[in-house]
Amino acid sequence: MHQSLFVSDLDGTLLQNDGTLAPKTRDGLNQLFKNINFTIATARSYPSVRQILKGLELKLPVILLNGASITDFHTGEHLQLNTISPDLYSQILHTIRTFNCAPFISTTNDGKDRLYYKDILSEGMSWYLEELTSKQDKRLLKTVAYEDVFDQDIFGFTVMERQVIIDQIYQSIVTQFGDQISTHYYENQYHKGWYWLEIHGQKATKANAIKQLCDKYSFDVNELTVFGDNVNDIPMIKLAKNKIVVENAKPELKSFATKIIGSNEEGAVLDYLKVR
Repeated sequence: MHQSLFVSDLDGTLLQNDGTLAPKTRDGLNQLFKNINFTIATARSYPSVRQILKGLELKLPVILLNGASITDFHTGEHLQLNTISPDLYSQILHTIRTFNCAPFISTTNDGKDRLYYKDILSEGMSWYLEELTSKQDKRLLKTVAYEDVFDQDIFGFTVMERQVIIDQIYQSIVTQFGDQISTHYYENQYHKGWYWLEIHGQKATKANAIKQLCDKYSFDVNELTVFGDNVNDIPMIKLAKNKIVVENAKPELKSFATKIIGSNEEGAVLDYLKVR
């Protein structure tokens, strides 16, 4: 018998504005896990998710890096990879460099995840590097040449710059690669004024990863409920029967909602699940 599935975004949706999971939300969700199938779909990496959701008793794998992987929450083992085609590595890097920018490159190889950087060319990149360093992120490695990592599976390229530059790179990437990749950009809500452009493989969307998860665990995709707040949540919002959007969400997302609930700061996702 197919069962229903609940999937929530993290930042701006399930998490508080400071990027933490409220103890009340954690404890409330743990009580509900006896009766519902719940997981998260986020742009974050495994080390970040594991730290933020410490104490959350998730039973299902989590969707990470905007759908680039489906990963066992407790072990970090990737159960599904939706990486970029190796044929595109050099072309994507060349396009980014055309705008005098440098990416962070997220990879996996032999069961080990890495996050490579070479040149730190903006305040946005410096902020991120400091964040990762302060949290002792073991993935972080400096490389002499980006091309040296092209023998690995690449989850994605991330560029951090002001919006005007990010928009130009985005337009160029979309024009050149079309549906060969999945990409979007948004403002870093924890470092205002700096935008992130994330470039992933064509199968790396939250919606596609949810479909893969439903197939694996026999969930009914027609009875799907999702929670979101930002533009990268649009694919999964459009996929779901119950499109639940928090009050603090972007206007673009609210236009798709079947229900708008309270804000992330109010713990609205938990409140909805309690009375669903």
